[in-house]
Amino acid sequence: MAIGEGYTLGLDADGGDTIPVDGKDVPLGARAYAGAIRFLQENPSARLHVAGNPDRLEGLVQKFQEHPRMTFFPSPCHIKSDGSVRGGQRKKTALYTLVEQLAEGKIAGVYTQASNKAVVPFSSAALSRIEGMTHCPILTELPTYDLSGYVALDVGATTRCSEQQLYEFALIGGVYAREAKKIARPRIAFLANGEEDNKGTDETRGAIQKLRRHPEYECLGHREPEHCLEGKVDVIVTDGFDGNLAIKVEAAGAKLLGHRIKQRLTSGSMLKKIAAYILKPELTAVKAELSSDRFAAFFMGYRSVLAKGHGKGGADAFYYGLTHVSNAYTSDMLSKVSAALTTANR
Repeated sequence: MAIGEGYTLGLDADGGDTIPVDGKDVPLGARAYAGAIRFLQENPSARLHVAGNPDRLEGLVQKFQEHPRMTFFPSPCHIKSDGSVRGGQRKKTALYTLVEQLAEGKIAGVYTQASNKAVVPFSSAALSRIEGMTHCPILTELPTYDLSGYVALDVGATTRCSEQQLYEFALIGGVYAREAKKIARPRIAFLANGEEDNKGTDETRGAIQKLRRHPEYECLGHREPEHCLEGKVDVIVTDGFDGNLAIKVEAAGAKLLGHRIKQRLTSGSMLKKIAAYILKPELTAVKAELSSDRFAAFFMGYRSVLAKGHGKGGADAFYYGLTHVSNAYTSDMLSKVSAALTTANR
């Protein structure tokens, strides 16, 4: 499948949960279909292989089948939120069907909302890794104050990392920032409890020394989370434990702020309630700008494009997820990541 020609992506229409929207439950299939339609409208050269459990798609199978640029693959077994599969028949799940097609080169990339507990073992077993990669980090983008965003990795795959692995993660993040965010010379930092050179760990300090010798990136040394939010860092590198904890604390902080604003504006005087009514469109817009639906998490280090979103992602999550996968494929990002790592490991 040559880059730049018509291409096919895989869409998992089964790995996720029913979510409430405006007081009504919206099943996964409806969100997947709406996101897929929007993506195909904006990408006329793309096609989709859609896999899902017909029993969970609630009458949408025919719509998937009738669309001229979608091919539907029925997958009778469902992956639960804990990663288990009823009856242990994982080969009959939507995710397995698509990952297998990805490994065989039949599709160019996959987007799923399935649990990490399923995505990691399925991908590790089926997909080939870039030469020299022993651990594949999870990479995502997160919002900044000015909404330009920053890249973070690892956010959940590898709990303890060596100096060399952190250095490789930095190179992966640098390539992503250059290709996806069009930053000519990305600013890369390592997450720590302060900016000083003696902060962090032996592993981060060693990785910093290596990265400072790399001409294509600006190594900032150690940085704290606030520097990321302020837009002073393009890529932040850490191990999977600290990275996952950091993004969860950030999400919880945003949720806490939203909760307190809502409570303050909707309780008490009528004047507050009038203010809440006036401000509602702006607050809704802010919520949309910071929504996790706008971002996808990439499993980097494989020779194939694989990304996932939150299990409760809406139609926008499917649209943005497919868009991110499409951009990664059409920019030939993984070949550039492979070249960067090959040079680094010589």
